[in-house]
Amino acid sequence: MNIELFEGEDFLIFSDLHAHPHSQNWDRVDHVLEVLEWIKKICVEKKISTIIFLGDFFHIKDKLLSRVVAKVFPKIVELKDAGIKIIMLVGNHDQPKKDSSEENSLILFSESATIVDSPTHLKGKNKLNIFLIPHIENYETLIEAVEEIKPFREDNKINLLLGHFNIISGKLNEFKQEDKGLDPSELSKDWDYVISGHFHAYQKIRNNVWYVGSPLQINFGEIEQNKGVITYQNNQFNFIENTFSPKFIDVNEENFTPELVRNNYCRMYVPSMEKANELREKIEAAEAAGIDVRINIQEGTEIFTRNWDNKRDILTLAKEWVEKSDVDLDKSKLIELGSDIIKIVRSNEA
Repeated sequence: MNIELFEGEDFLIFSDLHAHPHSQNWDRVDHVLEVLEWIKKICVEKKISTIIFLGDFFHIKDKLLSRVVAKVFPKIVELKDAGIKIIMLVGNHDQPKKDSSEENSLILFSESATIVDSPTHLKGKNKLNIFLIPHIENYETLIEAVEEIKPFREDNKINLLLGHFNIISGKLNEFKQEDKGLDPSELSKDWDYVISGHFHAYQKIRNNVWYVGSPLQINFGEIEQNKGVITYQNNQFNFIENTFSPKFIDVNEENFTPELVRNNYCRMYVPSMEKANELREKIEAAEAAGIDVRINIQEGTEIFTRNWDNKRDILTLAKEWVEKSDVDLDKSKLIELGSDIIKIVRSNEA
């Protein structure tokens, strides 16, 4: 285990940025930049000396988009230049190999940040004793790693375990809870505090065992989730909510208002294509960030789903038009050809 001296008395924790132009929408990367700027502002205003990032800075595991790197790299440098110490744990989305965190994309930031790719002990001068564990895919290996660092705890200090790991009973989303990983009862008993990245919902599994969650909503699976960061100052943890990033919301004819959809990503539920066009026009006029359409076909048995971020996704419309048209052509081949063309265009744009 690596051992380093930690001189700070306060810090800010965040995790799971997943920087990427999701659905070919580069505004999504700009939202990440806004979050990083907000984090810098918090640290400067509150005089917080250290940032600890708990993994998954990037989204694609096995490759980096140069345009994404060009956008986010200067923001990390700005944090360093502001006098803020940056510590970054490797998450599963930051490593191309499941069984190794040593090869990771965070190495890009090594001149501005301390990259944690193996269990590390930050030995505090004062009351803090911080232990860091990057993502470990194998559950048995993860449990062993936690057991191996437990002897380094000190009775007269606050022993804090931070990582990017699975905790049993943690909520992945509204419908699924984790059933493998670290036992929250054991964690609660063995550590003063445990805070992890990996799962995107801010949640308390025990009074002292938390997931910090992602600092902004990433997709429609995170509807109604509060997002933010955690600060530690004056021996207290506080959650600071992000109130400015776009949200993902469900919209229908009954709940639509311009205020609801403005600058947010909207998922429409409508009974027909005609209704979809009507509601879509209203949403676009209200300046939504993007639209995802779910159309219940007449029988109500099938749902067409596709992201329409910034009007750029026409595949669902094309399929719907071809299937309902009277063209004297092989419709399946026509749809396949159109899909291939759209994929080529998108690939060139990315």
